[in-house]
Amino acid sequence: MKKVEQINLDGRIVVDFDKKLKQKEIRVILTRHFEIIKNKNPYSCKLASKNFTLCIKQITYLGHPHLVFKKRIQIPTKWKEPLIDGALLMGIYSYKTNNIFVFFDTKKYKTNKLNNSSAHIHTIDLQKAMEYGIFEKMDSRENKIAVVREDKLEKYVKNLLSKNKNELQNEIKLFDNFSSSLPVKWEGKECYTEMFDANYRNKAQSEWPGFYLEFKFENFLNKNENSKKICRFVSKKKKGNLDFDLEFSNGYLGDLKMHSEKSNSILGNDKINFLKAINLHKKFWYIVYYHKTKMDKDYENAVTGYWNKLLNKENPLSYATRMKYSIQLSNVKILEINKYNLKHISDMSQGRNSNNRERKMKIQIKKKDIDNFIIFNKRLD
Repeated sequence: MKKVEQINLDGRIVVDFDKKLKQKEIRVILTRHFEIIKNKNPYSCKLASKNFTLCIKQITYLGHPHLVFKKRIQIPTKWKEPLIDGALLMGIYSYKTNNIFVFFDTKKYKTNKLNNSSAHIHTIDLQKAMEYGIFEKMDSRENKIAVVREDKLEKYVKNLLSKNKNELQNEIKLFDNFSSSLPVKWEGKECYTEMFDANYRNKAQSEWPGFYLEFKFENFLNKNENSKKICRFVSKKKKGNLDFDLEFSNGYLGDLKMHSEKSNSILGNDKINFLKAINLHKKFWYIVYYHKTKMDKDYENAVTGYWNKLLNKENPLSYATRMKYSIQLSNVKILEINKYNLKHISDMSQGRNSNNRERKMKIQIKKKDIDNFIIFNKRLD
């Protein structure tokens, strides 16, 4: 048996052995919240005059050699029929006196053979449930989960049975709304024209997608004044300040990122400044827009020529090999790095400058680790 990440009732993450629950202990926990009609798993339950079937398994470590933040439930073959008939699929996480409940979307599991099928969850999901009470997300495999603190269990199930949606947290809702306002396809010439017509301060940058994202976000905030009470875009960094795009009213920082789907790792900021931000504010958010890219060199350098003409450059093919013709957004992810999952980020060497001096080290989040940072994930295409 291996010690893995556990979460205390006060929200602190520690490393310890999994706690094993017996079926009778699970039943005792359930009876604190539901009327049990059929006292066998899957359980027949009642809450607020509504009957429902509950398939429940304990959440435990995924197993060696997997990373210590990965957990799961295993779904037996015999549950396929109840799930097809509308049973709820729930995992229970328990450590000392802390119980957290996870509801898994059953759509995929209904069609699986369910022979050793697993549903996964990560430490960050349990942590956000302790913080928010009710936390919902879609992971990188597009599996939907809802993670619920015990004092919110009855509220969540009532909403679920009544098909009422739970509200997103304000900061997440802001980026959900902003992302919905964005066009999915961005054409380089059109984006440059829009930024030049608005005389945007970064209108002439060669790497236009990232600056166009900032341009659209600033415009969004200006049109939605209440959003500025939640998050502020820092357009002018004062000397000595940490160089990040976003300041949240809850007292932490963040950054907007464009990320090519072809890249395995998400590249972050300068490591020294990033660690300063974590030490000061305890957590940090990356708002990451995944996209597919078409290069301008494959389209007769149309954007390159247009850009050089706008800048009155002599060389019409300046930056031609790296200019992007268009991008198509695929999804947006919000990644949270905090003092607990910080140990799972990696260093990214940037090589040396032309003067042979070593560039500053940056951080990166590797694809295999990303689910323990995702707190919001939405398809855009």
